[in-house]
Amino acid sequence: MNGKWYAFLEGFYSLGMPTQEEKGNLKVCLRDLIQNSHDFVMTAQGKCQVDDTLEVFPIPTVFHEDNSIDIIPLTFTQHFTSSSVGRQINPTSLISGDLRLVLRNIDHSALAVSVDGAPDMAAGERWTATILFVHKA
Repeated sequence: MNGKWYAFLEGFYSLGMPTQEEKGNLKVCLRDLIQNSHDFVMTAQGKCQVDDTLEVFPIPTVFHEDNSIDIIPLTFTQHFTSSSVGRQINPTSLISGDLRLVLRNIDHSALAVSVDGAPDMAAGERWTATILFVHKA
């Protein structure tokens, strides 16, 4: 446990995020792991809190002249080198066995979920995230 632990979002894949089409961006956050950040963010409710964002990326959309929008499969990947900078995480929370990933809008409000855990009004939204954890002694 000596040293520092870092997290990197290696990939995010989705066949489409209809609830986010008009938002422009999506935030992938590790609420329980990124607690010691020196970055802060204003939420949609006007509160200042520690920024738990692991990565922000644009949602690809194609707008047509008739104001229709195409749903494009979302593919975000990045490669890392020894000089890459990740987000420092709390290793105690990582070892506890619970990992909670939160998807947020650009205003830092969490995506609404229904009773069964699927995003509200879009139970067909499916996504996969690959997170890389690195320990540096």
